[in-house]
Amino acid sequence: MFRKFLAFFLVLLWMPACSALAETVASVCNPNPADRLNLRAAPDAQAASLGKYYNGVVVTVLAEENGWAEVVVGDGDGAARGWMMTDYLRMGMGEGTVASAMPVFAADQVTLYAGTDGNTPLATFSQATVEVVGEAGSWRHVRVNGVYGYVPAASGAAPSPGIGMQTAVVNNPDPADRLNLRAAPDTDAVSLGKYYNGVSVDVLECLEDGWLRVRVAGVDGYMLSKYLAFGDAAAAVASACPAYWVSNPDPADRLNLRETPSRDARSLGRYGNGTQVTVLGIAGDAWFHVQVEGQTGFMMAQYLSASREQALAQPSPQARITLAAALVELPIHRDADAASGVLTTLDAGQSVYVLTRGEVWTYVSTGSSTGYALTEGLDFSE
Repeated sequence: MFRKFLAFFLVLLWMPACSALAETVASVCNPNPADRLNLRAAPDAQAASLGKYYNGVVVTVLAEENGWAEVVVGDGDGAARGWMMTDYLRMGMGEGTVASAMPVFAADQVTLYAGTDGNTPLATFSQATVEVVGEAGSWRHVRVNGVYGYVPAASGAAPSPGIGMQTAVVNNPDPADRLNLRAAPDTDAVSLGKYYNGVSVDVLECLEDGWLRVRVAGVDGYMLSKYLAFGDAAAAVASACPAYWVSNPDPADRLNLRETPSRDARSLGRYGNGTQVTVLGIAGDAWFHVQVEGQTGFMMAQYLSASREQALAQPSPQARITLAAALVELPIHRDADAASGVLTTLDAGQSVYVLTRGEVWTYVSTGSSTGYALTEGLDFSE
């Protein structure tokens, strides 16, 4: 009788610590997308690791115990069972709710095994796309056509690093829409900008309720993951970023590219009429977030035109390129300094728009880029 009572008492003590659950799902969500989450043999950080799993991997949760979840990764004979820390799982969130960090590689032929001993083959696939869900020593836990299993790490091609790991692209269901970059993970938070489909996004951290902390062309904020595409899906998203051209009312003026959307912000460069920019997004009513000649920053929307012809409707004075005897071509520099980068080179007889004429250097526009040319290499007689 005493033994039965003792057994019943021990069960009562155990029940609060380990609660069985109706099976649910969760997604691996490391704060740093480059990290991987250990699957442990027991609910203890010192227990043996059965594998390390990438962000975006979906697991089935069987039970929870003191900050640990007993989980199954995959299904069938190639599944793995163990324990993961709940701090690094997004509970109740299934496929596609966390930015995938799973590498992918192509294999002419690949055989999946039930375990890392390689004794039990499960299936062989030809011309297969292999998705790596985790790493288990010298083996990879993978998924091929929905089938889970293990392959030796040396088999097939190495996974392509970075596929879907820390980047995504904006993917609004309606390409005409733009995605808000929020100041906080809340749809009511201030919008820092609205971005077009195809804009690249760096994923910094996975948060709850489908939010990601991200960086867009140097600006940090928050975006909803359901409007982003990851991995192979990102490559299929067509860019909706429009082209605009600098269009100062006075052709002799140049438009500042600002570090932030403010007239007082540091200028990253000044651009003449006809310079083409790619608009990544819209920041408020007055500014565009743009990319121009390899740089990103902000330009005032009122000085940009969607028509190149309109931007050059009042052309700047022209000068024809002349070359000194020692010159074969005339370089156009980024700055008024011979040591600065060369944007392009022009041949004798070509014409440029003159934006600002100086004694040594003249600021010119070729129609596609702006920069500085040596004044002595230009003929202003026409």
